Amino acid sequence: MEGIDRNAFRASTLQATIYTPDHDHTSSLVMRSFYPDCADFFDADPEVLPNMTGFPAEAPRIIMGKKDGSRKLEVAASRLNFFGRLENVENLPQNISQFYEEAIHFFSFFQDKTNSRIGRLAAVKTLFAFHGNPGEFLARHFCKDKWDKAPLNRPENFELHSHKVYQLDEKFSVNSWARNKTGFLTKDNEKRKIVLFEQDINTLGEGIKDKQFVAEDLGAFYRVIIPEFDNILAQYYPPIR
Repeated sequence: MEGIDRNAFRASTLQATIYTPDHDHTSSLVMRSFYPDCADFFDADPEVLPNMTGFPAEAPRIIMGKKDGSRKLEVAASRLNFFGRLENVENLPQNISQFYEEAIHFFSFFQDKTNSRIGRLAAVKTLFAFHGNPGEFLARHFCKDKWDKAPLNRPENFELHSHKVYQLDEKFSVNSWARNKTGFLTKDNEKRKIVLFEQDINTLGEGIKDKQFVAEDLGAFYRVIIPEFDNILAQYYPPIR
């Protein structure tokens, strides 16, 4: 069975999210105070949905993006989602660092312009590695030998999710999710099997009504996330000996 370790994985998408639980910013305020200074970066035409009674607070009301599709910002009443797509197959560390620096900049600027309270932070990183038989690989990688014969002798698909709660950098109490599963990647009409690894780290929802994260906190969280993601990946997929 072909093995893979952390060096086989490539990052494909990144996400940074802030939660604004007070719902104190309107679409008109965002477009008037925030968007004009970001229009050169988000150079695609923005999508603005009309305010409607009963519209879910977490649903995007404004979507800004780059024409090349590499970045997207969703603005909802209760959260902002910033997405990055990584096209470079080498996924140079500075590309990932640049994304989170952009997130720090836009989130801090948004907070300043809209006077929104940020009560929670989150980051997601999705990676993949090519493998000829990802289901069987994951089953053997994570399960004891006695399960190889039955019921996990020839799995086509496999998923393993793990959740931890701990202190990150002695400053943030976080949930940490690691999701391992099989999948496919289609590019240039070629469909290839992959192992998909999704990492999701977010500050706890408890106490969100009293939390107040400021620009300094955003910088500390998103900069420590990068080595933390790398450490977690290495724990799940250590070097092949």
